[in-house]
Amino acid sequence: MRPNEAAAWYRRMSIVYAAGAWALMGSLYFFSGQKNTQPGTVINCADNTGAKNLSIISVKGIQGRLNRLPAAGVGDVVMATVKKGKPELRKKVHPAVVIRQPKSYRRKDGVFLYFEDNAGVIVNNKGEMKGSAITGPVAKECADLWPRIASNAGSTA
Repeated sequence: MRPNEAAAWYRRMSIVYAAGAWALMGSLYFFSGQKNTQPGTVINCADNTGAKNLSIISVKGIQGRLNRLPAAGVGDVVMATVKKGKPELRKKVHPAVVIRQPKSYRRKDGVFLYFEDNAGVIVNNKGEMKGSAITGPVAKECADLWPRIASNAGSTA
């Protein structure tokens, strides 16, 4: 490949990636589309840890821009607190992964998908689930990124 061809390819790939597309990952279910959960959002806890509701505090891996709230989508790691649930889980900050969102998003095969609710599961710093079971479906985008979540999922959609 000549230098100018390589530069053209790189420009083309970076433009596709900047547009929020799927190109650079190669997986059919890599998610880089619509994100709708932001700090302050209360989501359902879909695992059996004893937590009922999670309130999002921040989104991991977001660089940010002035006055823009960081947003999370399916498969993103967020920092959250437990609003309803066991007393030993409340008033502490836990990492969690978003597994469902009601905002529709497009897959590479052209299908638009959305769920009934916002839901997440509590994980540890290594990405292993704190609970042992998940209620409801898990998005394939999340299951591809998080194999421990996929193994505990009842169904994937």
